[in-house]
Amino acid sequence: METDDDLTWMEGNAPYSKRFEDRYFSREDGRAETQEVFLAGNGLPERWQHAAHFQIAELGFGTGLNFLETLALWHNHAPKDACLTFTSFELYPLSRYEIARALLNWPDLCELATPLLDHWPIQNTAKFGNVTLDLITGDACTTLPHWQGAADAWFLDGFSPAKNPQLWGADLMQAVFDHTKKGGTFSTYTAAGFVRRNLQEAEFEVERVAGFGKKRERLQGGKNPDANNELNISIARMTDIEELQALLRATWHATYDPVFGFAKTKELFEYWHSLEKLTKRIERNDTKMLVARRNDQIVGTACISQGSMGKTVLNQMYVKPNQQRTGIGSKLFAHLLAMSPAQHCIELEVEPDNKGAIAFYQRHGFKITGELDDCGNTGHLVKALIMTRNS
Repeated sequence: METDDDLTWMEGNAPYSKRFEDRYFSREDGRAETQEVFLAGNGLPERWQHAAHFQIAELGFGTGLNFLETLALWHNHAPKDACLTFTSFELYPLSRYEIARALLNWPDLCELATPLLDHWPIQNTAKFGNVTLDLITGDACTTLPHWQGAADAWFLDGFSPAKNPQLWGADLMQAVFDHTKKGGTFSTYTAAGFVRRNLQEAEFEVERVAGFGKKRERLQGGKNPDANNELNISIARMTDIEELQALLRATWHATYDPVFGFAKTKELFEYWHSLEKLTKRIERNDTKMLVARRNDQIVGTACISQGSMGKTVLNQMYVKPNQQRTGIGSKLFAHLLAMSPAQHCIELEVEPDNKGAIAFYQRHGFKITGELDDCGNTGHLVKALIMTRNS
């Protein structure tokens, strides 16, 4: 179990991580922030009143303040026969001494904190009456995708997105969404733009609300409980080809008409996405094409093939224009990652003026590694950026 050796103390008993250059809780009032942002922000305790079992999940256990505030609220407001599971993902658990010192800021939490400290360090699970604490140590980017649970409510409480961006990345926010029950919620203290976009792309409904203390805004939201809105991803079949081509045509013209003009875009489209070439793409053994369906309509597609030198090539990733920024691209990419050989490098080519696509790929770990004067060596002299992601 790793510990935060970079911990230092500010203003007496306020822990500060030198590694992330950030405080463990608000300098104004960490306890009030927990109550407003994470508890009230997720509609607690009202949502407990008709739940026999409730699951909370958290990114960043820290000092345990969120857990103890949740435990106090649960004891006062939950139905007597109900059960709560609180699962927290933490890379750098604090020591027993460090937690105890941080909690000295709130002496009235002593009674609740004592059993926690008695169990510390927790080996996976600890019981507190009808409340179970599961502590999952390690990098959440690795541990969360393999978690078998699904949360009714998420506390997104990592260090500042500017200092700890990996805990707010697109892939991890997608994993949070995938491990959220229908109708489940999230709440966080931050309103960072890239965090909001990553949550939206994961398909959360996101709203900006008044922030805590001096912060102007923060984010909260949830997972649409409407089952008819579910996205289904599968391997493309020959019966999909005409609908698939129609999707590609609409997306190409929406994306490239402003760059190349209608006539040139049409010429390029027919070269790359004729029915004949789509047929060959679907039939090739070294190529996998996915389609994403919502309400029985194809709303997105992606395609990978195995290139030379151990590389996986991302040949295409397109989402229907009126469905973009709803998480389809992130879900398609997650499926592609699962289908790609482990430890492989993934490479793609993207038109330099396609700023939205470039930003999307950067959020998913790609970096610009080169340039081309003739994308695909077709003779059309379409410039492209090479982007690469290493596993």
